Amino acid sequence: MPIKTVESAWPDAPEGWSTQDWKALPAAERGLWQVQDTLVRLGHPMPSGLDAEHPVYARLDHSRWIVQCPECSSAQLAATSDPRFYCIECANNATGLWRPVLWPEDRPAVETAALARSGPTMWAHASDRAPAARHVRQQIDPPRRPDRPPRPDRQPPQGR
Repeated sequence: MPIKTVESAWPDAPEGWSTQDWKALPAAERGLWQVQDTLVRLGHPMPSGLDAEHPVYARLDHSRWIVQCPECSSAQLAATSDPRFYCIECANNATGLWRPVLWPEDRPAVETAALARSGPTMWAHASDRAPAARHVRQQIDPPRRPDRPPRPDRQPPQGR
């Protein structure tokens, strides 16, 4: 199963757009365009400028690269070719500014390792303090009490 991003979710130009114009639109803006009715309904402006002081982290969540808003916990697909985030629910805490998205240094290696694990395809940056990110890290590498050895049923098969 491939990992989904904005680019793979909306590759084709919607009605009224030429393919050339659609491909020329930065990927994060393509994602916003798909949900612009929500922005209008909530009275949020389209973003302008960048809030470089408050970056957010891309997280792999069930085979999708997402960004979760640190203000309201809403999440949306991340764009690998356009590392900007704008929350459609709270307009980045009503700032009206894009936030930079921090990606893993070796995204292909993270994807390969996540796809090789059994269970959900998940990954979260160690510095991401969002409650959902902590949950993801615990699912991938559950904390162990130092006075207890790992349970036998959670040991990897020997000889492989």
